[in-house]
Parts: sequence; C-alpha cells; structure tokens
Amino acid sequence: MGYLLPQVSEFITGLQVGTTSIPIAVGLTDDVSAVGPEAKYEEMGKVFKQETPGYFSLLQNWVIGPIVMFILAVIFSHNYPE
Repeated sequence: MGYLLPQVSEFITGLQVGTTSIPIAVGLTDDVSAVGPEAKYEEMGKVFKQETPGYFSLLQNWVIGPIVMFILAVIFSHNYPE
C-alpha cells in the first residue's frame, strides 16, 4: 500500500509519539483486553488442584519462555546496537 500510495506511509509515520506507533499500541491493547472478560477466574482453583496443567503453564510462561526469548535475542541480535 505504501508503494502505491506513499502518502499513506507518511500518514502512518506521523501517528508516532517518540518511538511508539499509536496504531500498533491501540491494536495490541485491543487484542489483550479482548481476552480478559472471557476468562473464568472463579475456576482457577480447579486448574491448580489438577497440579500438572496449571503449574506447567506457569513454568512454561514465566521460566521457559523468557529463557528461550533471551537465547533467541542473543543469537539474532548479537551485533546490536551497532
């Protein structure tokens, strides 16, 4: 779209505050907020009584995930900042 209409690219670039793109921030906020109302927080006790699924999810999201992301960042961004 930016190739055919360069002014669209300029318009979207103008919707930045510092290094933050406002359209992306709004889209991410919308994605995250859509999940919250559907969660059944009253049933979380049942999940943790089963031991494995609840604790595995916490381990995966709070330990394994950040370690994997850190390793990927080191591998693919080792020469940044230049």
